[in-house]
Amino acid sequence: MLEETVAGFRLVRKLGSGSRADVYLGHAGAAERTAAIKIFRPEVPLASIDAELRALGAAGHAHTVQLRDLSVGADGRPVLVLERLELGSLAQLLAQRGQLTAGEAVTILAPLAAAVTAMQASGVTHGAITAGRVLFRESGAPVLSGFGHAEVGGATDVDRRALAALAATVLERLSPSDQAWDHAAGLRQWLGSLVAYPESFAAQLSERVFALTDASPVRFVPDSLSDDIPQRTATAEPVVEPAETPAQRWFEPYLARIPPRFRRPKWLAVAVGALTLIVAVSVPTGGSAQRLTPTAAPTVALEGPVYEDDPVAAFGDLVQARNSCIRDLSILCLDTVLQAGSAAMDADAALIRSIERGDGSTELVDPVEVRLAERMGDAALLTFEADSEPASVLLVKTEAGWRIRSYVAG
Repeated sequence: MLEETVAGFRLVRKLGSGSRADVYLGHAGAAERTAAIKIFRPEVPLASIDAELRALGAAGHAHTVQLRDLSVGADGRPVLVLERLELGSLAQLLAQRGQLTAGEAVTILAPLAAAVTAMQASGVTHGAITAGRVLFRESGAPVLSGFGHAEVGGATDVDRRALAALAATVLERLSPSDQAWDHAAGLRQWLGSLVAYPESFAAQLSERVFALTDASPVRFVPDSLSDDIPQRTATAEPVVEPAETPAQRWFEPYLARIPPRFRRPKWLAVAVGALTLIVAVSVPTGGSAQRLTPTAAPTVALEGPVYEDDPVAAFGDLVQARNSCIRDLSILCLDTVLQAGSAAMDADAALIRSIERGDGSTELVDPVEVRLAERMGDAALLTFEADSEPASVLLVKTEAGWRIRSYVAG
C-alpha cells in the first residue's frame, strides 16, 4: 500500500507514470509547499536510480528539472523530491495549439539549447529528449525533465540529434503569416541538411533561434501569458535565474570551503551519490567504530572544539538532544538539532504533531556502534545500529555546528 506521507510531503494525487516510477503531487506545511514525488518501482535496480541521481546533479542547469531533496520510502529505496512543473509538457502544448509564434519558438528552444550545451560540457547524456519530456514552470520557462535514461560520462551526439528533431517540430508550427516565417524556413532547411551534429551544434542552434525574432511569452490558455522569456547574452545562452531551492540553500554555504575540483556540479553529483548510500549500506566497511553511551542530560553545545571535525562525536549529543525534543514535544527545540527545511525536520515535526493529537507514539533513537561511512567536505554519512537493526544518518556542518539532515531505520 502506498504511503500517505513521503519525505514530509502528503501525497495528493498521481501526476503520471512511466516504465520505472510513478510521480505524485506532494503537499507539505501550512504554506502548502508542493513538489513532484518520484517513487520507483520495486524492480528498478538501485544502480539505475543512482545513475539518474548523478545525472540530475551533474546537469545542474536552470532549464533542467531541479532535484529539491532525496528521501527513502517504506521499502528502503530512494524517493526523489523534484520541483513541480505546473504547466504541462511541450507535447500537450503542441496538441492544444495549432500554431506557435516565432517569439514563442525562441522562448521554448533557446533555453533547451542552452541546457543541452551545459549538459554536454558536464558529460551528461539525457538520452531521451522529446516534446513530452519538456515541461514548463509556472513562470513559463521550459525545463528538460525525464532523466531516467541519462548517463554521466562518454557524452555522444544523441542529445544533439534529438534537439534538432525537437527544434524542427516546433518550427513547423509557425504560421506562414508570421513575419519570421522566411527565417524559420531557412532554419528548418539548415536542420534538415545536417548529416553530423558537431559539439557546437546546440550553441549554433541557440544563435540561429535568437536571430529569428525577439523572444515572447508562451501562451498556454487564452489570455494567459508566461512572463519568463530568455535573453540573448554574449555567448548566446539565455539566462533565466530559477528561484532558490532548499537543495541550493543546503550546498551554497559550503562551496567556499570545498576544493575547486569538487565544486558544483560535480560536488552535487558526488553528494547525491552518497545520499544513495543511505539505503545501500547495511554493513559499513573500513573506519573505526565508536560506541555511544547515553548520558543523563543531553548537551547541545555543537560548536565546541571537540565537534569541529568529528561528526561521530557530534552525533552522540545530536541524537540525545533530538530525543529530548521529542519527549518535550518541542518543534522549536528541533532547530538546534536538525537542518532547517530537511527531510529529518519535516518528519520529526510531523511526529511531534501526531503525538500531540494522540495518534502517534514516541520514537526515540539509541544508536550504538557508530561508524563514519563516508566524508564529503561538510557532509558526513554515518552508519550505526539501533534496536539491533542497521541504520544510517546524514549530517551536514553549518555555521552553528553539525546538524542531522536525514536518517533511515533499517
